[in-house]
Amino acid sequence: MSSSLAAPIIRRARARRGLSQKELADLVGTTQSAISRLENGASKPSFDRVASLLESLGLFLDVSIVERDWDDSAIERNLKLDYQQRWDNAVAAARFVEQGRRALRHQSV
Repeated sequence: MSSSLAAPIIRRARARRGLSQKELADLVGTTQSAISRLENGASKPSFDRVASLLESLGLFLDVSIVERDWDDSAIERNLKLDYQQRWDNAVAAARFVEQGRRALRHQSV
């Protein structure tokens, strides 16, 4: 994944709090360049890192796990993935939903 769905969220939340990248880096114990890479989608942060950054910015990551009545083979395939692969799949799904929302907003204008 070349860019992260979390990148624009973290960038906007940092800006709303009036923090520079350096100030956020100091707050969470990393470097300004690491924050820059994250905000530009050049790094691939772990789920825990994203949750920690969001929490430091006053946001909380809410994840829901919902059981569905459909083909169990999809669930079995997902269970074979490691945590990072599951995170990547969740990010891709969220990006897909956001693109659909944007398309709907654009059509209604």
